[in-house]
Amino acid sequence: MGRTAGGLLLASIAAAPPLLYAGYITIITNGPLLTSAYWQGTMGNWLATIIGVVAGLPIALWLNKAIQRVAESRTAAEATAKAAERAERVREVLLKELGDNVPGLEDLTTGTITRIHFSTARWNAMAAGGELRWVTEVDLLEQLALAYESIDVVNGLARIWIAYFAPSCQTPRSDNNTDVSTVIELLIGAGVDALDQTKNAIISLSGSTT
Repeated sequence: MGRTAGGLLLASIAAAPPLLYAGYITIITNGPLLTSAYWQGTMGNWLATIIGVVAGLPIALWLNKAIQRVAESRTAAEATAKAAERAERVREVLLKELGDNVPGLEDLTTGTITRIHFSTARWNAMAAGGELRWVTEVDLLEQLALAYESIDVVNGLARIWIAYFAPSCQTPRSDNNTDVSTVIELLIGAGVDALDQTKNAIISLSGSTT
């Protein structure tokens, strides 16, 4: 409805000058307004003008639609570019966070604790802030979720180990206390799983086109 009204407005504006000019020329040419010659000339000129307006109306409507299509196309292109830029930024941030966790996880899988916490802050912030919506690949999101879930498991076990069983040295050793040994074994096992999931996520992020 808005587009049609716009086209009619364009056509009306375009038609106004010819109509006024036609009336003026008719008055000058035919003399007094009430003569028969005046009405014949006026009707002829106006009829020709009206035919021109009617013929030009489809052109005006087409022009209005063409302008609207260009504007919509520009808006869509800008939205697509913004989405690609945001997705790339999310990818870079998560790639760095996961990459920074790898060395400590590798140490943990060998039985050496060099870190007592692995970072998930950026992932959590992006999830809470809705930034993950820019990642449109379902498989990539699933792999990222698995990686961070496995890291959360490691962090949870590390907190238990620190709170209750942390030895004075950094290298866990077999202990007569069953609870200590169990926590250490679980921690190392969780570290192995987290390392695998993290590396898979890094590979997926590196090859991502989101």
